[in-house]
Amino acid sequence: MYCNLMKEIKVRVALIRSIIQGQSLGREDFDGEMVSLQLRKCLEIVAFSSLVVNEQIYSQTYSDFSTHWKAKKIVEKIEKLNPDFFPKPIFLANLNEQGVKHFDYIKDGFLTLDELITLYDKTSNVIHSWNPYRTEPRIVDFGRSIEEWVTRLQCLLGLHIMRGVGLNEFWVVEMVAADNKVHVFSTMPVPS
Repeated sequence: MYCNLMKEIKVRVALIRSIIQGQSLGREDFDGEMVSLQLRKCLEIVAFSSLVVNEQIYSQTYSDFSTHWKAKKIVEKIEKLNPDFFPKPIFLANLNEQGVKHFDYIKDGFLTLDELITLYDKTSNVIHSWNPYRTEPRIVDFGRSIEEWVTRLQCLLGLHIMRGVGLNEFWVVEMVAADNKVHVFSTMPVPS
């Protein structure tokens, strides 16, 4: 299920990139709405993927969990159950002679949880119809270009760790492997 969600993000990111690289829908406002919608769906999928990793405790805590849909509320609820729920971007630091891989955390340049929530709210201002009686201009300040937001999302997810609550094992998730598929590897940390 997690891999399928990550594949969905890849498809949506490809659509966003095609529009920002010039494949217009014919109107600038339609382009902006489509890009915002796809970005919003990517953010929702990140929230749902965190739910998948923490399904056992989440479903035990919230019997109506299958009806939850608002990303901001989902991540707030998951965070109460598992403060370590959000993807952690990593890179392969080295590979020793025994084949042991050492990963290190990426320090910056990726989408943070706070940014996910802020961006989720910003996209709402674009994907919903504008009240015709509003007097202010219809301008949404995303704080960064869409290109930058997509790059930050890809940096977060390109190679990342997911950890379920109470588990010693964790998942290493590779979004773009040699076969262009998403791969998830279950592993245990090895003491240094």
